[in-house]
Amino acid sequence: MKIVNQLKNLHTLFFEFMRYCAVGGIAFICDYSILYVLTEFIGVYYLISTFAGFTVGILINYILSQKWVFKNVKIHGFRPFFTFLIIGIVGLGITEICMWLGVEAANMNYMVIKVLTTAIVLLWNYTARKTLIFSTLLINKQIEHSLD
Repeated sequence: MKIVNQLKNLHTLFFEFMRYCAVGGIAFICDYSILYVLTEFIGVYYLISTFAGFTVGILINYILSQKWVFKNVKIHGFRPFFTFLIIGIVGLGITEICMWLGVEAANMNYMVIKVLTTAIVLLWNYTARKTLIFSTLLINKQIEHSLD
């Protein structure tokens, strides 16, 4: 019975991660598009365009993660939202550093390095949000129901 429960948990986690990847894909398309348009058509410096795109992407990710990915647990209050935001800011820091290193140090195209950086940040964001926000909120929710 324990193995069956572990398999169910693994199955649930797999599909949750797939939903997170889909949400991340939507956020990435918006992020990437903003980066490209601001840099190529408006002439904004690529690191500023990266910041703008990432900011829109994180807002989309927040909304869709709440509604579809981690749908068993909703973020209420300032603390979980603040944690979500801090995780995003760390992700932005990783993005900006990788973008700068890729473009300035390795002389790579900023659009190529953005794709590579996104894969790293995706893993950071999912792992951190899953462990620091949604797992904690789910445990709190389970405790509340057991006390009823």
